[in-house]
Amino acid sequence: MKKILMIAYYYPPIINVGVNRTLNFSINLEKLGYEPVILTIKDPDSRLCQLGKKIPKNIKIYRTKSLKFKYTLINKQIDMLVGWIPFAVKKGLEIIKNEKIDLIYVSCPPWSSSIAAAILKKLTGKPLIVDFRDGWTTNPYKDVTIFDKILEKFVLRNADLVITTTKDTEEQYREKFPNLKLRTIYNGTDKLRKSDPDKKEFIISYFGTYAYGRTPVNLFKAIKALDKKIKKRIRFVSFSYEDSYSRFIKKLAKKYDVDITLINNPSNRGEIEKYLKKSSMFLLLQARTNKRENAIPYKTYEYLSTGKPILADIPKGDIIKILNENGKTHIISNNDSEGYKIFTKAIEETYKKWKKEKLKPKIKKSVKKFLFENLTKELAEELDSLTKYS
Repeated sequence: MKKILMIAYYYPPIINVGVNRTLNFSINLEKLGYEPVILTIKDPDSRLCQLGKKIPKNIKIYRTKSLKFKYTLINKQIDMLVGWIPFAVKKGLEIIKNEKIDLIYVSCPPWSSSIAAAILKKLTGKPLIVDFRDGWTTNPYKDVTIFDKILEKFVLRNADLVITTTKDTEEQYREKFPNLKLRTIYNGTDKLRKSDPDKKEFIISYFGTYAYGRTPVNLFKAIKALDKKIKKRIRFVSFSYEDSYSRFIKKLAKKYDVDITLINNPSNRGEIEKYLKKSSMFLLLQARTNKRENAIPYKTYEYLSTGKPILADIPKGDIIKILNENGKTHIISNNDSEGYKIFTKAIEETYKKWKKEKLKPKIKKSVKKFLFENLTKELAEELDSLTKYS
């Protein structure tokens, strides 16, 4: 069995959404002939991480410390976690030697992890897979500096394969680096969740951030336009780590007379699963930005795993194709001021089915390709090609 060093700052007990991809890959790789060896942080930066308690069993995990910096000129050029680089490189060299590692995989952001991985590739010659959960210089939410461009080029020159999570991001990197070996492996979900919605109340749930101009205003307008008998049966449930947006969302809900439940800092996965089960519909928001949007929120795949209707307020991109092919989705452009009327009609139709207890989730067969068990097979194909002659 070949061994793969998986470098991931975000790994349990951290519970940030960035954990899910690497965690699920590491759990499923052993079934495909690869033993994962994890290199992660010992003392996560509390400014950027939420902690849980669960740590996967039967996976070898090495942890190393990091220097913590205030937001200065140095870490502004890369990310807040540059203090991890020297420790990750030192520990990585030890692991590669002692564990007889065959290849290196790194999940990023943080970009500092990919710098450490590229240095390890230079020092050991082991094949390197860089997994961009988000693009680096293609990220529409990042203020890209000259240092970002230089360091990204250093990392990509040393990468044997770069994985992206959307076709949009892959295309952007193919335009910038024509000779780069690229492959898209989408994000996904760990299971299918077919279950009937709650019978007592009609719940519309949202999981995610309100940063970068994301707002439920079109949903709230849609709810306000409903018949009063319908509106009083609807509850909006919002899961977000960000207390800072609570006042804004509450004020907005009051303006449109929307019954709302805010659940901040949802570290209890059981609570999230409960509302994935109880909800009748889901809200999907994407950022409002003038730059080219290339991301697909992780929650998209969890929504699709339920087979329930999705109200999507999003820009153009790969995400629309994913939603249309794999779920029952009502899409409006987040620049369309009259788009809320589409939401109103969708809620009315769904509510009528729910009231008659005829709202039965239908999970499309195509959603199975987004199960991490199957996505890991795609990763293993690439690992096989890189280790074929080693």
